[in-house]
Amino acid sequence: MPSPQVLADIGQLPVEIIRPIFERAQEQSLALRVANTMPLSYGQTNIPVIAQRPEAGPVGESETKPQSEYRYEMRVVTPRKFATIVTVSQEFVEADIAGLYSQIQGDLAFAIARAVDLAVFHGAAATTGEPLAGVEDQYLNATDNRVTLGSALPDQGGMAKDIGDGYEMVINYGHDFTSFAADPRLRARAVNAYDSFGRPLFQSAGPDLSDRHSTLLGLPVLYGKGVSGQIGNHNDTRVRAYGGDFNQLRIGIVRDLRLDVTDQAAVHLGGNLVSTWENNLVALRAEILFGWVVGDLNAFAAYDDPEAVS
Repeated sequence: MPSPQVLADIGQLPVEIIRPIFERAQEQSLALRVANTMPLSYGQTNIPVIAQRPEAGPVGESETKPQSEYRYEMRVVTPRKFATIVTVSQEFVEADIAGLYSQIQGDLAFAIARAVDLAVFHGAAATTGEPLAGVEDQYLNATDNRVTLGSALPDQGGMAKDIGDGYEMVINYGHDFTSFAADPRLRARAVNAYDSFGRPLFQSAGPDLSDRHSTLLGLPVLYGKGVSGQIGNHNDTRVRAYGGDFNQLRIGIVRDLRLDVTDQAAVHLGGNLVSTWENNLVALRAEILFGWVVGDLNAFAAYDDPEAVS
């Protein structure tokens, strides 16, 4: 473990310090848990997305063999850099070097996971709440397949019908429906969902309020707060779940987490430009470079809470 003085002088922390941060970010990010991974390089990367698969049919021994079309479309993925800076006092570094590493591992993993989730699910930046430039419709909340939770009355099937309506939208476009990515508030809806006779709709599924993994109508559900968009300066969009074919969502990491540290820089704190050297501060800057692609937005359905009635 580096000494406090070494910590203040080196430009980049060693891999044994950085790796746990990146691993924790992967565990905390819902998008990184549900998406498929893909190779990604610096600059733009062309990712083929299958638009039509070949089909085989019966044919006699001497008959002309049937032809089938295999068609794919190209998606251009441009990696994006996300960064954050954490500052701690020099006194804290000198007094508790082990505590510093524990703190930054938690804080930076938390920030990176939230940034990834908000970008992939909502195409927005957690720091400003504004849309990311150039993302266009490459985020899950851009899907037109939408279901308002509570649309179906209990005698019509209630929440089970709402979930089924989104399922039908996805499979009608020819996609599989593999799982759900859900906001924790969906669990409350599932627990409190009853039929017209007052019986729990999902008693057999039994949502576990303590587990990030569950099932809904037999399909896996992974929970994370990024689904709603209520992260940083971004407002709640009322989305409570995305369901569909998560094989259509791919994420690539160009470069694993980079973590630089210095006590001789100027950082913005509370709207003011502050010298770390003059104020006995240590600044740690984390950067990650990644990109993502949504093969077909019709492969997903969004489940929304209804707007509040004023």
